[in-house]
Amino acid sequence: MIDKIEKLEFGDLITEQISKQSEYEVDEKGGVHIILSDGKETLADFYLGKVIDDFTTFRLSKSSQIYQAVSSLRYIFERELKNWRNRTILEFKQEDVRSLEIKTGDESIHLTRPDEKTAWKVEGTTTE
Repeated sequence: MIDKIEKLEFGDLITEQISKQSEYEVDEKGGVHIILSDGKETLADFYLGKVIDDFTTFRLSKSSQIYQAVSSLRYIFERELKNWRNRTILEFKQEDVRSLEIKTGDESIHLTRPDEKTAWKVEGTTTE
């Protein structure tokens, strides 16, 4: 995301007509509103809109001008909050593991498999 913002390039001005903001999805209702801050001040405040061919419509929040932003950008920013987090707890190669026990609080589950081509099997669960 940061790389895309740093390399953001603008194409042509599409229009300055306020009435076109909803058509290009750079309004409050249809746009993806992006506010970048360093914690003290706002560094950028803009809307990403409709993706057309190889560009994304773009509008600064306090401007009526709609531009082409080179590249498809909207998909990078348009996702639920839970999808912004890395939810990986432990990373390993499945082919290297034959037995796995997961404990959470008073509960545990034990999984095994004899080889990498066999599906995991629940050997047991316990509640302490």
